[in-house]
Amino acid sequence: QPSAQRVVAPTFKAQSWDAQVDEMVGALLPTVESGKVVDALAREIQRVVQRIVPEASVVGFAGGALLRGCAFGVAVPDVDFVVTCQPEALASGVHASKGAGTRNTWCDARQLPKAALRSFTEGLVDSGRFKFRRSAFSAAEPKVTLLAADTGGNDAMPFSLTVNVATPLHSAALLAECARLNPSSRSLILLVRRWARDRGISFAAKGHLSPYGWTLLAIYFLQVLDSAKPVLPSLGRFVAARLLGLGAADGAGGMGADADAKPADASEFSTDLSVGQLFKRFIHFYGSEFDFRKEAVSVRAGRRAPSPLTLPVHVALHDDGAATEVGLNIEDPFDRSRNLGAGMDAAGVARLRGEIARAEAMLASGGACLAELLEPWTPEEGEA
Repeated sequence: QPSAQRVVAPTFKAQSWDAQVDEMVGALLPTVESGKVVDALAREIQRVVQRIVPEASVVGFAGGALLRGCAFGVAVPDVDFVVTCQPEALASGVHASKGAGTRNTWCDARQLPKAALRSFTEGLVDSGRFKFRRSAFSAAEPKVTLLAADTGGNDAMPFSLTVNVATPLHSAALLAECARLNPSSRSLILLVRRWARDRGISFAAKGHLSPYGWTLLAIYFLQVLDSAKPVLPSLGRFVAARLLGLGAADGAGGMGADADAKPADASEFSTDLSVGQLFKRFIHFYGSEFDFRKEAVSVRAGRRAPSPLTLPVHVALHDDGAATEVGLNIEDPFDRSRNLGAGMDAAGVARLRGEIARAEAMLASGGACLAELLEPWTPEEGEA
């Protein structure tokens, strides 16, 4: 279903590059009020979900401030709600909601979340408070995008709904840990994700990198940044990684070289670079320094190195079935065999490189304007 969400180009009161970036970041940072909105919506969604599966619970995660009316805001929502429930209770509740005469043809682990999502979506839409926008059932993590109606005169808020998925928790935990260790790192992550979304290269369902993937790209860049003092440690020293059991399935080695080191303290990390300067360095790093053919992004290791043997290398195939595009290989630190770049198709890889090249050229000119850099991407006829 086409999005009716209006596209708004950002405008800034500030004139200089760094001041514009600071103004943008200030609008992206999460607020107490946005947290209250997400918590209230989680309770409302849970009430509907529990009519179908009483044992289910719902948790909401916001990737930043709840900005509405932004480019690709519906395609790439800032908010994720995750329904968690034991598979047996989930299957029982969903089957009962379908009626006694229906056949249970979706009891396997892959089909159950999809069936549950369909039932939950029907219940939410029937409540009159939510509107269905789109589904992505073929994705590695099936999801549905809905709109929460707003009675206060604001635009409806888009959000993603998933079942028994850990990625939103992992992403939120990493973002919170980056804020604890070095606030500039969280600011850079939010800016990178906003840039990628506005330029149309953060819509995973269309063969692009997901917001979680962009988060890992930003963290990795900060880990390997050549600076007088470390900006971020390897993930083994992240308190959040330890609490979430990073590497538990692989032993201590799953946390990388710093598995036995003490948890990181904020006093160890800083940077003299502004967020605007960090963004310029980020673009230059992936545009001119990072070797797509030989290197992999691994925040677990936190150092530049070839793709680990546990990570399947991704080579994207063009539509002609013959030409290939060397993909971006990104290790999921919570599942070392999962390559987050594997969902990118050849067009998505080409768009990513093209957008980085565009940004690098604009930033190298010396007269960079953030509004121009974030100008919402408009697809040409036939483009996705």
